[in-house]
Amino acid sequence: MRTIPSEFYKRLDALLDEGVLCWVEAIELTTGQTFYLTTNSESVIHGGRRWLPFPMQIGDFEDSGEGNLPSTTLSLTNVGRLPMVHLEAGGWDQARVVSKLILVDSPDLEIGVRFDLTVQAAVATHETVTLHLGQPNFFERRFPSRRFLRSELFPGIPRNIQ
Repeated sequence: MRTIPSEFYKRLDALLDEGVLCWVEAIELTTGQTFYLTTNSESVIHGGRRWLPFPMQIGDFEDSGEGNLPSTTLSLTNVGRLPMVHLEAGGWDQARVVSKLILVDSPDLEIGVRFDLTVQAAVATHETVTLHLGQPNFFERRFPSRRFLRSELFPGIPRNIQ
């Protein structure tokens, strides 16, 4: 496991405050709709898509210190009830959220900071919709249909084909 010094986070926060870096958040609802949002004050073109500025706040990544996977929160403003319509439709449960850190001046330059998370819970008030994000459940992934167990010597493994 790689340890990142705390001084790195202080510098990263300073770059975010100065507007050099920004977060882009792709929220893929289970209903098939995707929101492309950014913390930047202006829209950003990244990956061939326009990421729209939206008032949101990303929480700290926390863990229990007991080996649990880290989790965070993403709070979206609920002014105008824009996210509320989708929350009431049930599209947030287990929705996929991809968070990337990008350089504002060169948004297509990959920095390498990316988090793939899923919505574990959501809480709404008149002011905010707070999504509780965690690691996806990898036990729900489907076993690839063309993959065979090597230990059982099933046909289809290249070394067994004659």
